[in-house]
Amino acid sequence: MISIVQNFICTQPKRLNLLAEEVPNMGNIFKDSEFYINYNTDINLKKVYQIYNNNISKLNFYNNLEPNWGLITVAVQKEVATP
Repeated sequence: MISIVQNFICTQPKRLNLLAEEVPNMGNIFKDSEFYINYNTDINLKKVYQIYNNNISKLNFYNNLEPNWGLITVAVQKEVATP
């Protein structure tokens, strides 16, 4: 088993469309995995949350806007239970 950790922004419509296409695939492929997602902006926040919430069953979704992405990623990683 693995956990998926992502810390990103998605402000361009083309990338948002790609996210909407690919997250359902990730949800099917990694259906038993836990996802830890930090979306690091308010732009498209509701849309991104809906995409993940509708397709990922084990979702931990955050909207930490701290500018130091490394610190956020380390903090989220500490919550991961898989080795």
